[in-house]
Amino acid sequence: MRQYTVVFMEQPIGAPRLMPMTGEHGAASFPAEDEDAALAYLEEHFIQQLKTCVRAELSSLRIVTDPTSPTGTRLIDDTHANPNVQDVYVKYDPMTQAVQVDWDSTRTLLDGNGPVLTTLTSRSDPG
Repeated sequence: MRQYTVVFMEQPIGAPRLMPMTGEHGAASFPAEDEDAALAYLEEHFIQQLKTCVRAELSSLRIVTDPTSPTGTRLIDDTHANPNVQDVYVKYDPMTQAVQVDWDSTRTLLDGNGPVLTTLTSRSDPG
């Protein structure tokens, strides 16, 4: 079982990029077995928020048992341990009237062709 978090994004007038929606309807968390179950849950419970936002960002955390926790469980960000789990963008498709993965935006998110940082070492001139 994984804990999924969805953040609904909007683009306010004059804003250069998407921003999380404010208020209690800006984000939500819920448990689901896998990504398919998470998409089904979104469609069942958050369709109205998806209809009014530009897109939503969906990510997952792993739930583990922890007897030292007050709730008996805790969440672990296992992105590095499980590289197959990734953040994805989702949106409402009015043509199919269903929740769809926004593959173009997700592909951009996963694109590793960003700027490369290099380390410069100084050399003293023996001169």
